[in-house]
Amino acid sequence: MSKPTNNIGTNIKNLRQAYSETQQELADIINVSVSAIANYEKGDRQVDLQKLQAIATHYKYTLEQLVRVDISPHQAHDLSFEYSTLIEVLKIILPLFCSEKALSNTAFKKAYESTLSIWETVEKGEEPTPELVVKCFDNYEEATDEPQTTELIANYLNLLFFFALGIAADENDVRIDDAIRKSRIRGESVKKKLFLRNREHDSNSDNAKEKLIHDELIHDFYELTTPIIQKLIAYPEWVDLAHYYISLRYFTGLVINDFSDDFNSVIGMEMMKSLVLLGNSYAENLVSFLEDM
Repeated sequence: MSKPTNNIGTNIKNLRQAYSETQQELADIINVSVSAIANYEKGDRQVDLQKLQAIATHYKYTLEQLVRVDISPHQAHDLSFEYSTLIEVLKIILPLFCSEKALSNTAFKKAYESTLSIWETVEKGEEPTPELVVKCFDNYEEATDEPQTTELIANYLNLLFFFALGIAADENDVRIDDAIRKSRIRGESVKKKLFLRNREHDSNSDNAKEKLIHDELIHDFYELTTPIIQKLIAYPEWVDLAHYYISLRYFTGLVINDFSDDFNSVIGMEMMKSLVLLGNSYAENLVSFLEDM
């Protein structure tokens, strides 16, 4: 008697490989053993409903699609982001600012050019050197001792969010101000952080130490960004950007409260939609992009 078609297991394998995840990584995300994942994929073990839902949510599928649709390797890869597309996503999420007037400020010019250097390095798929990262943040620190342009404040937020979203997994044992200086921004690392975050797992980890580190990182990020956002709110022409970044902190799970990261993300999206109704162009760009995905 022939073995039944293993549609679910094949779908899991195709999706996992499309996102360049190992069996161990997926096992950690849904809290099972690596052998369980191997057996799921081979069809030697049935996946219970709760784990199926966790896998579907992780890969941005409905449960019905995961179970009933034949997800070929080609289809799975179509759902993953090309690196160039990922960069475009980041550019939409994190606007960068410049003007002739701002460039006349020497401190702004140095900080802006070093920020561009980091973006250009990442666009090439390369890792920013520690020297480049330190130089960039040093330029912003030096600029605080001189008359500041609002563009400088806005671009500093861009940089902080950029590194907070892209901190590599092996850097999460240090505080965020150190992680910013040491971050490795690789294509796969950023992709997984932005598009394959299992928010429920992150926020409800059984590992108390991991949860504590997670909260400390976000707390430090919150401490860094809050006064900068407050500065932007003082300028009427930059209020929209300030409100956008407040919403973005929720949308990306970069807040600490009694809610799960998943629920915070929903809150952030609702905040973005409210900003769209108020004519906030930054929220409009993000929401429009997400709706077209």
